[in-house]
Amino acid sequence: MIHTLVRLSCVLLLCFAAQPVSGEAQWPPFVSLLITWQTEPASQQNPVVPEPGTALVYLPLILQPPPPPTTIRFGATFRNGALGEEGTSFAFGLQELHYQISVRDGVGRSFREEWIVDGQRQPALDRSGTIPPESVYLGSAIALSTSNPLPRGTYQLRFFVDGQLAAQGQAVIR
Repeated sequence: MIHTLVRLSCVLLLCFAAQPVSGEAQWPPFVSLLITWQTEPASQQNPVVPEPGTALVYLPLILQPPPPPTTIRFGATFRNGALGEEGTSFAFGLQELHYQISVRDGVGRSFREEWIVDGQRQPALDRSGTIPPESVYLGSAIALSTSNPLPRGTYQLRFFVDGQLAAQGQAVIR
């Protein structure tokens, strides 16, 4: 039995290079497609028959749970298991930018952090792993290896769970 979820008609323009004829471009004909979403393949009892001039396109429905609720917070310090001077805008002179990521119901799932500083990806700052059972927060800090203050700029952290973007946060050092 077919469980049709969504039936869409769409128009597809085939983009082939048009050859000018008598100074005018010739476009290929438009083709109308019938797209059927279903949870199982069509059976012999109720076959879906396309209308003349249309075609059936079967798209697999891949279900993946959404990422868990996640928040990202930034701070200038980290003491006694908590962020200090929490915020998203910090004065120049900050040597370490601390962050804390709260992931609810994410135990055992894989994570990846991606850092972007002033629009440029910083792979050296990225990290990944598995969310451990005892964790409530994931957190760390970024700093320069020279112990100099972090440069002025926009620091963006993107946090992925099982390959899906779960949260992103941004801090500015001005």
